[in-house]
Amino acid sequence: MVNSTAIPKAVKRMSEIVSGWRLRRLTDLTWEQLTGLIGPVIRGWMAYYGRFRHSGLHPLLARINYQVQEWIRAKYRRLRPLDLDSTVVAGGRDEFAD
Repeated sequence: MVNSTAIPKAVKRMSEIVSGWRLRRLTDLTWEQLTGLIGPVIRGWMAYYGRFRHSGLHPLLARINYQVQEWIRAKYRRLRPLDLDSTVVAGGRDEFAD
C-alpha cells in the first residue's frame, strides 16, 4: 500500500503553484472561467493526496480559499472592506464616534 499523504515538501510546491496563479489579477474572468481554470488542479490534488489523509492539505486549501476571496474582492468593488478612516459625516466628525 502506497502512502500518498501530502508531505510538507509537496504542500510547499503546491502552495507555490497557487501563488503563481495570481488570481487577484484575473478579474476579467467569470466565476465559471475561474473554476474551470483552478478546479481540475485542485480536484487532482485532492484525489491524489486526499485519498488517505486530507488533513495535510488543510493549509493549502486555506491558502486557495484566501486567494479566491481576494479575487472576489478585486472583481466586485462592493465586497471590498470599508476604509473606516475616510468615512466622515458632513459635520466633520467620524461616523462611528460617540
